[in-house]
Amino acid sequence: MKIAWIVNNFPSPSNSGVAGIFFERMLNNLPEDAGIVYVVAPVPYVPALFGKISRYRKYAGIRPYEERGRLRIYRPRYLATPREHYTGLAHIFKFFAIVRLPFWRDISLIDARYTYPNGAVARLLKKWKGIPFVVSAIGTDVNVDPEISSLNSFMLDQILRSADGIVAVSTALAGKLRQRGARDVRVIHDGIEILKNTAPGPAGSTEVVRLVFLGEVTETKGIPLIAELIERYPDFASPRYEWHFVGHAVRKFGLDSYNNVIFHGRMEHGDAMALLATCDIMVYPSLYEGIPNALKEAGLLGLVVVASDAGGIPELLLNGDGGYLFKSGDVEHFYCQLTAACANRDEARQKAGVLKSYVVSAFDARQCAASLYSYYQEILSET
Repeated sequence: MKIAWIVNNFPSPSNSGVAGIFFERMLNNLPEDAGIVYVVAPVPYVPALFGKISRYRKYAGIRPYEERGRLRIYRPRYLATPREHYTGLAHIFKFFAIVRLPFWRDISLIDARYTYPNGAVARLLKKWKGIPFVVSAIGTDVNVDPEISSLNSFMLDQILRSADGIVAVSTALAGKLRQRGARDVRVIHDGIEILKNTAPGPAGSTEVVRLVFLGEVTETKGIPLIAELIERYPDFASPRYEWHFVGHAVRKFGLDSYNNVIFHGRMEHGDAMALLATCDIMVYPSLYEGIPNALKEAGLLGLVVVASDAGGIPELLLNGDGGYLFKSGDVEHFYCQLTAACANRDEARQKAGVLKSYVVSAFDARQCAASLYSYYQEILSET
């Protein structure tokens, strides 16, 4: 069996080796008999004239081909357009960049990570080259994109009907796919490296509570709710609390006006984990989710988690046994749960212990990758 993954991004020096890191880890943990795996991560084409402009330089500097162990990573250039995901153009331009790659005649199965545009690309490859494909739903591709664009909604339905297999990273996401008529959806979690993240969690300061958010600092991640919380409940703007934001921030939603808020920007994965290990509470007020890998890693480090009930988060937090859940978008409920996490130290540590045990047992990348590979074999035996 020879597998090809189509992904939106994959670790490279231009993104500090962060974007797509969990994809890389899943691939590296596939069983040995999976052999060489091909990764296709299309990159927007940047004319030489624009190559020195900062916003485009990161694309211009990406190598078109790279080998890492058994991974063969191709980054073909494609013509990117504004709002390409909502105009139906992204998959067309990506397809014509991808179809010319030399290895397709040897590929047994394609896994398209994100239903659109990658699932649409895989659908075209199936038509042109007869290669069966799995489409893997991650979160926003099902929760957000179809609601923004009716074209995306239509295309998602077409992709689901054409796919030979469908993967969802959470039970909640699988339920949404079934509501759209998907027949057989397999829940297979994205795994994390358990052995590399077994450092004990923080003991917790008696004076300063260190709260952290890890991810893209955006509206859909619920960051405005944190700003509203601090504005409405000024105690959280006091020196007793210290807020840390790790991730790219196009906007800061006024949070940078508070003296106890620190924006770290994007960090290399190891540095981010080191910072998390010094914190007490992971705050995650997201509006839409599959299952956030950031929460898995926070749980593994022993942090207390206070998170919204969006998507698969309740599944990860065992409906509250492994952390504090609040109604997504509800600032008052957010305040109540965050206050409880700060005030009830023994209860909070107990929940953190439950979450850590669950993450170790359910999200080991080796086990998750083995389940995925078994699903691939099952699909090929039926096609």
